Amino acid sequence: MTTNDETELDKTRRYLRPVAATPISDDPDGVHLAVYQWIPQAEAWASGPGLCGESMRQGPLPEGTEVTCVKCLEWRPKYERMLAPGYRPEDDDPEVLRQRLAGAEAEVAAARRFAEEMKDFRSPHGGALDYAERLLEAMDRAKGERFDTAADTLAAEWHRRYQRLEDLDKDPDTPVTVLEHVRGELVGLRGALGVLLGGRVQGGTADLLGWSYYQEWRRRQEARS
Repeated sequence: MTTNDETELDKTRRYLRPVAATPISDDPDGVHLAVYQWIPQAEAWASGPGLCGESMRQGPLPEGTEVTCVKCLEWRPKYERMLAPGYRPEDDDPEVLRQRLAGAEAEVAAARRFAEEMKDFRSPHGGALDYAERLLEAMDRAKGERFDTAADTLAAEWHRRYQRLEDLDKDPDTPVTVLEHVRGELVGLRGALGVLLGGRVQGGTADLLGWSYYQEWRRRQEARS
């Protein structure tokens, strides 16, 4: 299957596609990446310059063509995230992410204060004290476990969807839109995993951290089997 089958593409979306450079490029024989989108004024699909800034020939190369431009590959994670379905610019805003984290931490702190206060409640058979102590113990356990558990859950889900993408890609009847949707899910999961690990969306550190953690998770799964 190739991405040149434009009838299956969504004209409201932009795609990332392999492209060939022009003869005047610093890397005329290399394969680059460029944004491919529908231009209403021309009523045609068109590709822009390479992510590296080089001038490119019009039209994408077949899907699956290996990209050789190092600079384009460095920019790829950020563009994949921005072009994925459901992308929201505020998800790239560190201040928004900090506010969400602060809100979650405030909820946890309020629950802990409530549990501490319950220890002083008088109830039949000491039920309130027992409940409060169990709640605090559970929160202490979760504090140490939730990070690894959440990260492993995201890594496992990324692996499951990646396997699904491979199966779909082998089927010549799979629509391009379905493949793009699954790829978008993968990009979102990888970014979420990276943010959980302390990475930042801006600059691509979240994507790199997410990918590295997935590789480490996969090695652990293989060692267990």
